[in-house]
Amino acid sequence: LYVANSDEGTITKISPQATATLFATVGDRPSSLVFDSSGNLYSADAISGTISKVTPSGEVSVFADLASNPTALVIDSVGNLYSANGRDSTVSKITPTGQITKLVTLPIAASRMVSDSYDNLYVFSTVSSKIYKITPTGELSVFISLSDSVTDFVLDAKNNFYFANSTDGTISKLTAAGMLSTLAVFEDTIVRIASDSNGNLFTSFDEGKVAKSVLGKTPTAPRLLSSPQQSSSTISLSWTAPESNGGSAITEYQVEQSAAGVSSWDLVAKTSSTVLQVTNLEPQSGYRF
Repeated sequence: LYVANSDEGTITKISPQATATLFATVGDRPSSLVFDSSGNLYSADAISGTISKVTPSGEVSVFADLASNPTALVIDSVGNLYSANGRDSTVSKITPTGQITKLVTLPIAASRMVSDSYDNLYVFSTVSSKIYKITPTGELSVFISLSDSVTDFVLDAKNNFYFANSTDGTISKLTAAGMLSTLAVFEDTIVRIASDSNGNLFTSFDEGKVAKSVLGKTPTAPRLLSSPQQSSSTISLSWTAPESNGGSAITEYQVEQSAAGVSSWDLVAKTSSTVLQVTNLEPQSGYRF
């Protein structure tokens, strides 16, 4: 894990054993970090308007000099570097050889940016409640509207979104299929989140602490579904929690039903309990849950 220390102009390397060492000194105020496929680290400096390149051995050089203040960096599948620029609300595309072009002008001054497996970009500002999607050809659209408490977001390898909510200290997950759930709850104020290729989520807090959570593991199915009580139009459901929670606390169950002979499923309820009473069923009819 690599951490940009904006007050010191340095980058800290944190080993899997949680040992922190100084990796490089890069400039005035590093604001975003990203790696390429060769292990080179790129650091955006919002004060000097430059992007520094740090080799795996720690050698530092200026990779690009922008006419704005870069605030977020992303690298696509072919090695192009994208910079969200706060001063003029643009996104710049920088080729591996250092050629700079403007990809798009944004309606906001972006402070966060990520990319999915299709090289689409998603940009966000802490002063806006919207995330904008940018296609590789520069087409811009509103992807989703969020609450004002969201301070950061990331994407995993399966194109699931994770949002940091500073007000209630939660991490929310939005799946590629559009399902929203609460992944984790913290007592401290969340500042930034980041993920790695091993399915880990790292959360930093304003007290200077960093927490590690495991992503990408699906909980096993709930067990022993039963119906201890039934009537002509009501059924009581009961089940046992999954043997494995996938590395995170299970905060909610989604119960669906399907009438006999029907292939589609309808949402009945969302609950944190392992018991539920379902009403308004058709008498003399069969259901799956």
